[in-house]
This record gives sequence, structure tokens and C-alpha cells, in this order.
Amino acid sequence: MDAAGDSAGGDIDWEAERRPLDQPWVFLGALAAAGAVAAVLIAWLADAPRALGLGAAWVLWTGLTAAMSRFARRTYASQVGVPPARLPVLLRRIRQERIPRDPAARREMALLVRQQRRQLARRWWFWPLLTGMFLVTSAAQWLAGRDAAALMWVVLAALLIPGYLMSRRMLLHVRRVGVRLGQERDAWS
Repeated sequence: MDAAGDSAGGDIDWEAERRPLDQPWVFLGALAAAGAVAAVLIAWLADAPRALGLGAAWVLWTGLTAAMSRFARRTYASQVGVPPARLPVLLRRIRQERIPRDPAARREMALLVRQQRRQLARRWWFWPLLTGMFLVTSAAQWLAGRDAAALMWVVLAALLIPGYLMSRRMLLHVRRVGVRLGQERDAWS
């Protein structure tokens, strides 16, 4: 029997596997609050009123991102053919490499794996490009004599490393689940 979440018949217990953090609003709200607090601290410590404007822009950006992610989740769920509430459960099961025994849930997961593999493989260039842009901006700030700003851009570039690693790790999970679902040949054997 699969790990917790499967009933005696092998179906996914969708309600039991849902988590409060499945909604993007919680994470993006915390991110918006952290950005606003950081902007106020920078404005206070560096006496830079521009930081308050940047903080307001950050909060606006995270709000727009939350709205767009909700729309994207609904679109993505309709492409896969599942209700939007089930999408995070399937994604979590892919990350945990827990394949359901229920044929309908397996088909849904197979569609999601195919879509995830395409998206993750298509966006490999995003992380190095963004890191490069941050480092070029850092160099420009340093040449302009703004050492603190240059350091901030280097730190932001370094903060992208976990995003890149998580993206690569998710692609590996997706590929392994795809192999177990019979979508592709095991490249490691």
C-alpha cells in the first residue's frame, strides 16, 4: 500500500492531503510583508526615501503575482483536467514520488508530469540569465561607487541559487515519476 493518503481502494484522499499552504496567498503575503519591512528598514538605516517607493512597488508586485498565480493555477488545472484544489496535492505527490493506484488519478498525474517536464526543461535558462543580470547590475553599481547597492545585488544573485537547485530537483522528481508511469525510458540504466 502507498504511503498515507491512499484509502483501502488505492484512491487519493484529496481532502486529507490538502494543506493550508497549498494556496499561494499565504506565501506571497508573507513575502510581501517581508519586502515591505525590509524597505522600511533600508529607508530608516540608509536614509533613502526611495526605499519606501521600492517597498510599495514590491508589495504591488507580489499582489499581482498572487493574482496571476491564481489564474495560472486555474488554467493549468483545466489543461490537466483536474479541479484547482487537486493540483497542489498531485504536485506534492510528484515531489514525494508517490504514484496513486487509482487509474483516473494516474492519468491525471501522467498529464501533469508531461506538462511539468516540458515547462521545467524549457525554462532552464531563466536562473542563469537572472543571476547574470543581477551580477551585471552589481558591477554597474560598483563602478558607479555604490558599494552597498553592489553588495545587495550580489546577495540577490546568491539568493537565486536555491531556486535553481529546487527547479533541478523538481525536474529529477518529474522524470523519475514519468519513468515509473511508463512515459519514458529510464535514462540512468
